[in-house]
Amino acid sequence: MCGFLCLLHSEDFKKLSIKNISSNRVLSATQDSSGFVWLGTDEGLNRYDGHSNKVYRSNIFDDKTISGNRVW
Repeated sequence: MCGFLCLLHSEDFKKLSIKNISSNRVLSATQDSSGFVWLGTDEGLNRYDGHSNKVYRSNIFDDKTISGNRVW
């Protein structure tokens, strides 16, 4: 079964060492058209540009932040 699924979704993967990531438990990952790697964790949203990481977290006192820290 895995062989079939792996063939359907055969993309290149790179191992990244990202400092200051919000959590080691990554729930989702994607790369946008600008090249940023976005990682959703159980402790916030991370944007990695290849050199540094920016963490976005929820703040109940600031409505311009993300709505919750668990990002799927």
